[in-house]
Amino acid sequence: MGHHQQRKENNCLNCNAVVTDRFCSICGQENIVVKESFWGIISHFFKDITHYDGKFLSTLKYLLFRPGFLPAEFLRGRRVAYLNPIRLYVFTSAVFFLIFFAFYQNDYDIVKINGEAYKILPELKKRQGMLEKEMADKANADDSLDIIEELDLVKKDIAKLQQDSNAIDRLESTGYNSVGLVFSTKEQRKNYRTLAQYDAYQRSLASDKQDNFFKKRLERQNLYLKEKYNNNPRVIMNAIKNDFMHRIPQMLFVGLPLFALLLKLLYLRRKKYFYVSHVFFTIYLFCAYFIIILFTLWLSSLGDFLNSLIPGYINTALVIFCMVYLYKAMRYFYEQGRFKTILKYILLILCSNIVMVLIFAAFFLFSTITLK
Repeated sequence: MGHHQQRKENNCLNCNAVVTDRFCSICGQENIVVKESFWGIISHFFKDITHYDGKFLSTLKYLLFRPGFLPAEFLRGRRVAYLNPIRLYVFTSAVFFLIFFAFYQNDYDIVKINGEAYKILPELKKRQGMLEKEMADKANADDSLDIIEELDLVKKDIAKLQQDSNAIDRLESTGYNSVGLVFSTKEQRKNYRTLAQYDAYQRSLASDKQDNFFKKRLERQNLYLKEKYNNNPRVIMNAIKNDFMHRIPQMLFVGLPLFALLLKLLYLRRKKYFYVSHVFFTIYLFCAYFIIILFTLWLSSLGDFLNSLIPGYINTALVIFCMVYLYKAMRYFYEQGRFKTILKYILLILCSNIVMVLIFAAFFLFSTITLK
């Protein structure tokens, strides 16, 4: 920084190397007097903040208004004037998700609700009508056995709810006590209703007849969630959604190198771009999107506060701006013509959407089987 008194001694206090200038040529530490006044600390603080703000504002300006410029500068080796891309990503993502989860992400209700008979009873009656119609359409009586069994359970559940509106935790009909994890048959599930019963049932079977590790993990998780949330599928799904939403930072972190890999494949013939070059391009892209989305959320909140139609237009503008931003960034950074850039842009959008769907599906399944 150059605003602290330099030590008269020429040994580095950090690595003990000989210092010939103000900074150590080995570790880079400034050779300044350790003791300083309170005013010196205050002065140092404000000068560092001013220096950081100058870098940040300069980086922010180029990031938002000159797509592709910062990764191109980084590739050329011009890095001192801008914030390090890794630090920029950590900072922008941390601020984005802190604000997003604090103000814009409303957690789904996961209270253990038992008084939802007024919601489930009509659904059960509708299910009863569908089963009766399906049974009437069956020509063979043997084909109707499963339908008759499920219909009987639905009728029993309807009777339970009509007698006691808090009987949701005792429902037995298919579709109202499961979160879709079950791979066992109805015949097998007759042997257990709880997690303890399932474990006992598995122990009673021969080792070659027991469920494999994956199937057992899913079935145990299914029974665990049923017991924890009183067989309420709506509350179970809300709990899974909450866990899934809070994994978005992890999903983006996984998606970042995969997005860079897609760019590497699209520009495989451009030898001057190494995989790391595509990684830094993606980092700057994600940072820009964090800031743009955060600004859009703020404008939408302002529009909601003013009871205006602005939020709808803002969301449309956001999508258009992000699409144009990516195209401009690719055109500037990779230095190719419009036709090639548009073609690779379309391929990148299609492939990245497929990748993100797969990542989201994998994390949703992970949230489902690990939820506690």
